[in-house]
Amino acid sequence: MSIVHVLSHVVVLVIWFEVPRAVKCRVHLVDFAENYIEMVGEQPYSKGTRFVRWYTLAFCFVLAPFLVVIWCNYILRKPFLTHGPSHLLQLVNVISSVVVFDIACMIVRDLASNVAAKLKEELDSDRMTASRLEEFRLAWLNLRQLTVDLGSMSLTGLSMVFYLLVIVTLTSYQSAVSYYNNNILLCFASTGVLLVAQFALIHICDTAHRLKDVMFTGFYEPLASKSWRVLPADLLTEHQQFLHTISTNPAEVTFMGMISIKRPTYLSIMAAIATYLIVLFQLRMSDEDLPTKATTNSTESSLDSLFGSKTSN
Repeated sequence: MSIVHVLSHVVVLVIWFEVPRAVKCRVHLVDFAENYIEMVGEQPYSKGTRFVRWYTLAFCFVLAPFLVVIWCNYILRKPFLTHGPSHLLQLVNVISSVVVFDIACMIVRDLASNVAAKLKEELDSDRMTASRLEEFRLAWLNLRQLTVDLGSMSLTGLSMVFYLLVIVTLTSYQSAVSYYNNNILLCFASTGVLLVAQFALIHICDTAHRLKDVMFTGFYEPLASKSWRVLPADLLTEHQQFLHTISTNPAEVTFMGMISIKRPTYLSIMAAIATYLIVLFQLRMSDEDLPTKATTNSTESSLDSLFGSKTSN
């Protein structure tokens, strides 16, 4: 568990280090919503996005202290005032950073969905002009810049993913070992932490994947379905340029260009974790076999010495 404590402190320090970038990203989101209010509407955010904010507050100030009290008193067998505040600070900061990233992805996705719906509506009504389509293309480029801003906090993203990797690996191993040793309380506690970490990892990958889908299919399909033969020359030029921009500059959330966050990323992560867990269990089984072999060897040597002494006599 000391590894988890060190990693949680590192995540907290990295988050504080990249606070200016997070503030810059928030300013860009607010500016986009104000500049393109006619496209996104006065209420651009979905109910799910607004609900996650209240869920975060409820978890940080209600559920997290309750879990930490149980962890200290019944799992660690230590007073809450001795280790509780440290555990609570780590849990709240790490979970908050994960949820903040999720909320940012959901906000950009809501903005992109509203702009895409407005684009489809005007394309279907045959009121689209070249200048208006150029405005939609500029809005898409600004949305793409917002997705880049989400990945620009690369240290935060990488540290969050690495922290969840370690949490999932350690809690999976601890759950299996605790069940094997008939430590039911520790098994249930480790399984609970494992489920929370798994849910966070799945939600990160799913939210980023949905944002990527909206940024491509939400804009590309309405444009591609429009018959280019009936378009005027200037509108046709802007139409083809918009399609070329979307296809050649795909919008996706990446951390420092090294990790592309999408649904298959979760499967890759779980494959790596499963491989490492197999190695851990093999090492544990080999360690458990060592005392047996040592006892057998000592018994054989004692028998040899006994019978050897009798033979000599």
